[in-house]
Amino acid sequence: MTKSNWVDLGAVPLAGENNSFIYPHPDDPGRLIKIPRALGADRKTPRSRLVRHLRKLKQKRRFDKGIARQGAAIRAYETSGHFCPIPLCFGAVQTRLGEGQVIEAIVDAKGNLGPTLRDLMRTGRLEPEHRSAVLHLMESACAHSLFVTDLQLHNIVWGTARGRTTLFIVDGLDDHAMFRPVGWFPERDRRSMQARWRQDILAPLGLSPGNHGHTPGASPPRPEP
Repeated sequence: MTKSNWVDLGAVPLAGENNSFIYPHPDDPGRLIKIPRALGADRKTPRSRLVRHLRKLKQKRRFDKGIARQGAAIRAYETSGHFCPIPLCFGAVQTRLGEGQVIEAIVDAKGNLGPTLRDLMRTGRLEPEHRSAVLHLMESACAHSLFVTDLQLHNIVWGTARGRTTLFIVDGLDDHAMFRPVGWFPERDRRSMQARWRQDILAPLGLSPGNHGHTPGASPPRPEP
């Protein structure tokens, strides 16, 4: 593919976490382009051309596997007839920073990127509907054997997509260990997933399984400075 066919990225990403940058899609406001951070980390790139090439190949394989696994999760939800809480993936594109993944945008009422659970908690905007949605998302993920290795508050976003406003898991899905074989010990697997959700998501929000609203007697979370 020639440079003339590359997708033109904006100068500044809309968001960025440990593993990726998010850029707006130049032709579709309902889509985003996700770029693995390693492809654009020029200041950490080794001088050796061979090492750079091998690192790029490794990143490319991991990226391709991530797209395939995300697609498998989406198909599993669609087959079961349940709404998929994962941004849809529309394939890969070439950019000046390397290959990127075109994904569905999760937006708020104004069309901006939706807030993460961490944002809602820090700003004191966490409402009972958000808390209820967290528990529903946990139950859905466990029921569909959806393993997310990077299960953090900043990887779950509240917003609208496909005509529904709810929580979406927007990151941690492209890790090579996202899925593992399940079915041999389904009850043990379910308990293991629930334990991770309780520790990494429910506990920071002051929630417990079965509590679908505000914790009785608890004060709203304080915004952090």
